[in-house]
Amino acid sequence: MFRTRVRDEDFCQDEVVSFNEIRALIRSSELMWSLATRVLAVTAEDYVEVNRVGYVPVHRVLYYPWNRLRYESLLKADIKKVLEREPVELTAYEAVDGNHVYTVTDGNHRCAVAEAHGLMRVRAIVGAVCLLPRKMKEFVLMNNALWKKIPERKMLKYCLRLGDLAEREDAVVLIEKLLALRGIRLIKYI
Repeated sequence: MFRTRVRDEDFCQDEVVSFNEIRALIRSSELMWSLATRVLAVTAEDYVEVNRVGYVPVHRVLYYPWNRLRYESLLKADIKKVLEREPVELTAYEAVDGNHVYTVTDGNHRCAVAEAHGLMRVRAIVGAVCLLPRKMKEFVLMNNALWKKIPERKMLKYCLRLGDLAEREDAVVLIEKLLALRGIRLIKYI
């Protein structure tokens, strides 16, 4: 658990966000995992390409093993050897708690099997690190879409169509928690 604090002249938020709650929502369905990766992507204001191989904590990786056959075949393999040969490919996002959260470019099933086998870290290639947003502090949920609030222009910029997901409470909670993880507030207009 960590505290997020977003401050500006109109707003002060002090909310406890549990990363385990985010993981539980993502693990509930492929749709929620897909939503999480898209929401994090639209929070990327600036990034640094790193293309660095190393080890990352598997509990900070947002993955979903969508292909049951692939998952089951990897369960039978020596996952440590598989990861040495084929590290997972990730994008890192800075979080307000000073850590990173990772989305998977390639290797969802390897992450799932590594965690199932009790591995604490996975060998990974981190392609880019998305820095904490400096300008974006608010997103708006309106008309079944997610909009970035651009305060200096006093306007909204369309960034993600949500469709029916905008009406699902679990999806809205996931969006809100992911944005808070990145230091961004969600305003809901219904």
